[in-house]
Amino acid sequence: MKVGDLIEHNMGYLGIVTDVRLMYPGHPMSPVDTVKVAWIDGQPDWTHPELRFDVSAIKRIISSVK
Repeated sequence: MKVGDLIEHNMGYLGIVTDVRLMYPGHPMSPVDTVKVAWIDGQPDWTHPELRFDVSAIKRIISSVK
């Protein structure tokens, strides 16, 4: 997952990933831990601009940045 990817949240909301935090920042093979998202078509009730959420809440990546 990278900054700029278009994602679908488990609740059906669409958004663009604006920041990615890795589980082990210094390790080259680290999995993604949390992300920040700019919502496109509405947003979940529990979100606010500085909130990061776990990648397990992402249903799928619709479009990936190369």
